[in-house]
Amino acid sequence: MVPLAALVAYAFCCLFFWAENSWRPEWDGALYIVVGRSLALGEGYRYLGEPFLLRPPGMPWLISLLFPDGSFDPAVMNRVLLGFAATAVTAIWFSVRVQYGTWIALGVALLVGTNPIFVRLFNFVFAEFPFLTLLFLAFGCLQFAARRGPRWILWAVAGALSLSAAFYVRAVTLLALPGVLLVGLTRDRGRERWRALLPLVLIGVLLLPWELYSWTATLAAEVPEDQLLAFDYSSITFRADPGNPASRWLSGAEWLGRIERNGTALLSEITTVAVGHPSAWLQAGLGGLWLLGFAWAIRRRASIQEWFVLAYGALVLTYFVYSFRLVTPLLPFIYLYLLTGIAAVGAVLARRWPRLRPRAVLPAVAFSLLFSLNLWVLPTHLDLARWGSLGTRLLRSFGDIQRVSTWIRENTPPDATLMCSRAPVQSVLTGRTVYTYRFLHRIPSEPLFFERYQPDYVIFETRTPKSLQVERRVAGRFDLLTRLDSSYGPGTFTVYAAPETASP
Repeated sequence: MVPLAALVAYAFCCLFFWAENSWRPEWDGALYIVVGRSLALGEGYRYLGEPFLLRPPGMPWLISLLFPDGSFDPAVMNRVLLGFAATAVTAIWFSVRVQYGTWIALGVALLVGTNPIFVRLFNFVFAEFPFLTLLFLAFGCLQFAARRGPRWILWAVAGALSLSAAFYVRAVTLLALPGVLLVGLTRDRGRERWRALLPLVLIGVLLLPWELYSWTATLAAEVPEDQLLAFDYSSITFRADPGNPASRWLSGAEWLGRIERNGTALLSEITTVAVGHPSAWLQAGLGGLWLLGFAWAIRRRASIQEWFVLAYGALVLTYFVYSFRLVTPLLPFIYLYLLTGIAAVGAVLARRWPRLRPRAVLPAVAFSLLFSLNLWVLPTHLDLARWGSLGTRLLRSFGDIQRVSTWIRENTPPDATLMCSRAPVQSVLTGRTVYTYRFLHRIPSEPLFFERYQPDYVIFETRTPKSLQVERRVAGRFDLLTRLDSSYGPGTFTVYAAPETASP
């Protein structure tokens, strides 16, 4: 009853205390909304009229179901995603409980649900919470199937369905597939090894529609990509320019640079959010305990989860950028192996002081301290205004975005075509067709860029990178229309209009 009560209480807080009514306008969430609107209106899985192949359609499909008329209500969206935050915590509990028992599982789930990295995703339109729900539900089902009990085939099918659904939310789920096969093959012997192939075959069939779609869309797509940061995940991983699959391959030095940069940031952030300080000594101590817990899990019986930790950890270390969002799928394992590592230390101490029961007491004390710290800083991470300098910059940036969108709605016709830096965000807020000039540097013939999209208005933000020099180029062909004050420090937004639009 205690686990159930705790999980219900957490869900209640998510839905009725932590969900906001406003949208936090940022690029990735806006992309989901714009593509979801395209699906809802029957225009297909498209962005700016072109097939969208960067991400699978799970999150846009969810948005299209919530808003079938193409509208967008941030209050509804936030509550749905906070509901998924609650189900993600429950799925983590379910998955960990299979191997480690109810109380370790509950401790891990509550620590993840109150972790600052997890909480900072609240009220953003991100895919992390639906993804975690489906991923850990799949892990739990597949671990039950691995026991080969009388209902193993039902668990295997449920796990395959959940893992396939997780892929359609985030393609990184592919990293778990080799683990499904390897773990199954190591547990079965002789003719029974076919059982390991059952979930994998089912997953392959379910993923085939997306693979065919993305393959054909990739062949037809123009390169380099000039409206999105990345062309596809292969370009992100292996190419110097993530938006150009024809750019050069990464060098060995660049791979090492990524690992050093991301590894340093990862260790510092995990230590900071776990114990409140990025001390090198704390990093070493927590890292040692984590490795001890991971080794104990491998020795006990490796599962698909251990494979995923290794594969996903390697991805984070070699990814082209570092973001705290990338750490989210690792949070359950960080806490799980930390607590089990402490329990392993307690098991050693129990040989000398058995009456003190250190194997049970030490993890309980560690959980209490970590959970208390999470609750202490929870209000800070729930409130964007209390995020320090980052929160201040975000709030000012959001204010500028709203100021520009208001001007667009009041001064441009509904069928106007615009060009600005944060194109998908302004598309959501204004309903206009909006392109970006952010990736203009990839285009070999810059004049063709503007001829291709033929914007009626081009808007430059105060913080448009000077290296683009795009305003100087536009000024030769477009007429200065107006300047808008910016709340983001000294500066203005500059609006240019095509000559036929600017003329009375």
